[in-house]
Order: sequence, then C-alpha cells, then structure tokens
Amino acid sequence: LDLSTEWVPRWLGALHETLQQREAAAANLHEKQTFGQARIALASHREIVAERFLAALADALYGTTNQGATTSDARPAGARSLSSLSFDDLELMDHQQVQETVELARVQQVVKMAADEELVAFNARLSRAQGLDVVRHQSNPLRPDVVVAALMKSLNGLHVDEAIRARWLHAGAVSLGN
Repeated sequence: LDLSTEWVPRWLGALHETLQQREAAAANLHEKQTFGQARIALASHREIVAERFLAALADALYGTTNQGATTSDARPAGARSLSSLSFDDLELMDHQQVQETVELARVQQVVKMAADEELVAFNARLSRAQGLDVVRHQSNPLRPDVVVAALMKSLNGLHVDEAIRARWLHAGAVSLGN
C-alpha cells in the first residue's frame, strides 16, 4: 500500500503520455479532439483520481487481508463477480449496468494479460511468504481484479463523461497491468 503512493501517480503519468501520443497519431480531427478532451480532463482530475484510487485500493487491500474476509468482501458494494455472472443476470440489469459490466470485463482482461507473467511469480512468492504449501492466487491482495475494481470505484464518483472515462480505462489498461 505504501508503494502504491508511488505507482498510482506513475500510472497516471503514463496514461497522460499515452493519451497525448494517441492524440498526436489520430487519423482524423474528431479522434484527435476526443483524445485531447480525455487528456485535458485527466490533467484537471489527476489529483482527485489519485486520491480516490489510493483510498479504494486501501479499502480493497484491507478487505482482503482481514482474517475471515472473503473474495466478495474485496469488491465494492453492488459489484458482481464476473466469473459467476450469467446471461440471466444481464437480463435483470439496465443498459448502464450492462455497459459498466462489459467495460469492467474488458479492462480486467487487458490488465490481467499485461500482468500475467509477473503475476504467476508474485503469487508463488506471496503464497510461500504466507506459509501456504500450494500457490493460491486468491490469497494475493493485489490481484488484477482487485486493482481494477478499486480503479472503477474511484472513477465512478467523478463528474466526467462516460466516453472520457472509457478512454482513460482503455488507454491505461496495459500500463496499469505493467
């Protein structure tokens, strides 16, 4: 958690650079403007995003490291486990909830793919440090799904257009995984 005070601002800096690069490489004026708007919005909300992300990450980490905590305790209130989500659940959601669920799944997948190689070794080390005989990825409080859920929780309360938030998530997913 102490180290996250360094890597969250570093991630926000990498996201800003990525948005700036995509803005410069945009094929048309509309695309250039949308990346520019996302970059400007990030610059104006950077401190609050960092503050909220760190707070949400602390909540998630303390929730997963408390004795007796389950994996559902690590999710924000109202969040659903994507692994247990069914089509019947999607039918009960409104359009906004479906969009958020799809967005969450996409970001989690990209972050997990970016972190996958290092995550295997980290899970093994962490399980060994916890005295476990078998590697249990669920015992890692820094799993990609926990980090992404903390990020989503921190972004949900911002008064930022959904398209801008989506650009932040898509442009920053790989660097978040790294």
